[in-house]
Amino acid sequence: LVHKNQKCLVCKHQNCLVCKNQNCLVRKNQNCLVCKTQNCLVRKNQNCLLRENQQFLVCKTKNCVICKNQECLVHKNQHCLVRKNQKYLVRKNQKCLVCKNQNCLVRKNRNCLILKNQNCLVRKNQNCLVRKNQQFLVCKNKNCLVCKNQNCLVRKNQNCLVRKTKSVSS
Repeated sequence: LVHKNQKCLVCKHQNCLVCKNQNCLVRKNQNCLVCKTQNCLVRKNQNCLLRENQQFLVCKTKNCVICKNQECLVHKNQHCLVRKNQKYLVRKNQKCLVCKNQNCLVRKNRNCLILKNQNCLVRKNQNCLVRKNQQFLVCKNKNCLVCKNQNCLVRKNQNCLVRKTKSVSS
């Protein structure tokens, strides 16, 4: 998730999916995940960056915040935090596929979606999959549910995928 004037860290296009342009941030074609087209990122596409072993890297259960199917690499047990009946986005155990650390990417705290921990993959960890120049690859907007840090890469774009209208409780 990057600003439309930044280069996407995934596909390196200038037009980001956050901006809802036809050139999707995570795709090599003009079908954007945000637009919910048939050829979206989470589909069975060889170019899918979230695909692994011909399976989706997003939850496919009916209760999932991300999608509404059944099988998922992230959702492998009842503790998967992507489930809508949970309060979190990723699994809260030590085997989280997102951060792979003892402290999961997402807090158990309802008031915080991203763990403000040195071990978090979204932070300055050397093993971070999404870091760039030791900054966060999330929205720096105050109202963003993903991150409230002012050093994030994503600008205050109205189309920012991670922005929410309600502020996060501190």
